[in-house]
Amino acid sequence: VHIVRADLRRLPFRDDQFGFVYSFGVLHYVDPPEAAMAELGRVSRTGAGAALYLYEDFAERARLLRWSLAAVNQWRHLTTRLPHRMLYLLCALPPPLVFLTCSVPSHLLRLIPWTRTVADSVPFHFGRHPFQLTGDLYDRFATPIEHRYGRGTATRLANNAGFSVERIAPWHGWMLLLKRRR
Repeated sequence: VHIVRADLRRLPFRDDQFGFVYSFGVLHYVDPPEAAMAELGRVSRTGAGAALYLYEDFAERARLLRWSLAAVNQWRHLTTRLPHRMLYLLCALPPPLVFLTCSVPSHLLRLIPWTRTVADSVPFHFGRHPFQLTGDLYDRFATPIEHRYGRGTATRLANNAGFSVERIAPWHGWMLLLKRRR
C-alpha cells in the first residue's frame, strides 16, 4: 500500500493510471467538486470502475426533510467558526435524543415488513447506539464547504468527467457506480 497526500484537484499521477477509483465522503467537501471529479476521470483508464458517495440535496424528499436541511445549513454558519474541540463536545450532546427520536423508531419500523421503506427514509436510521452519531454530527457541522446533489446533478458531475453512470442509488446520500468512457 502506498499512501499519497495530495490535492484532489491536482493529483500527482499520470493520465490513465488506475483501473478503479473510490471516493467516499470527499467530493462534496472540495471546491470546486467538478475539478476533483475531472482529476478522477483523468487518472482513470478507459473502462475503469469508480464508486462515489455524494451528499444528497433532499430535492426528492419530503418537505420536512428539506426544511430540516435548510435549518441545519443556517447553524453551520456559526458552527464552522467554533474551535474544533468545543464543536466536538457540542456534537456529543444531541446524539442520544437523535437516536431516540430517529434511530429507534426506524429500527422498530423495520420489524414490520411493509414499513421497511419508511424506516429507511428516517434520518439517522443507521444509528446503532446513542453516541455513534457524534462523529456524523461533527462531520456535518465542522466543514466550511459542502456541496449537495440531486440524482440529476450527481449524474451530470460524473458524465462531465468522462464517466457513465452504471448505477445510482440513495444510501444516506447518493452512491454512484461508474465506468470510465473515452
